[in-house]
Amino acid sequence: MTTTACDDQFAPGPIEPVRERFDIVSILRRNVASLEIALRRQTDRAEAAEEKLTTAREDMQSWIDSRNGWM
Repeated sequence: MTTTACDDQFAPGPIEPVRERFDIVSILRRNVASLEIALRRQTDRAEAAEEKLTTAREDMQSWIDSRNGWM
């Protein structure tokens, strides 16, 4: 019979069970806060990229207009 290695197989002594209860509300709040931060960063990056793209398009259009003499 084979066994699968688990973390507790390599512990120096017996593993004590966790005595404190999981606070599900605080875990979920932390997860939501982390997701909000990640979303805010992603939104900021998207807005910055859109601004750069708009600037590049305007620069290209003004260069094309100047080459065609439409200014």
